[in-house]
Amino acid sequence: MLAPIGSVLPLFDVYPIVVLLVVLVAGILLPIWAVWLASRAREIWPSADLAAETLAGEPSPGRDDRA
Repeated sequence: MLAPIGSVLPLFDVYPIVVLLVVLVAGILLPIWAVWLASRAREIWPSADLAAETLAGEPSPGRDDRA
């Protein structure tokens, strides 16, 4: 997973502290972004509600299951 990063870093003249700071910032910001995205998913993709309800076993809106 880190092989592409390791292969690109020698192309740049960076100091180890810069690499450490980038990894540290990414390690903090990526989980925060992932939690934010998960909390906003229903607002961003409202059609995902239908898939979640269907998977939960609840009837889809507009479907009449009365026999």
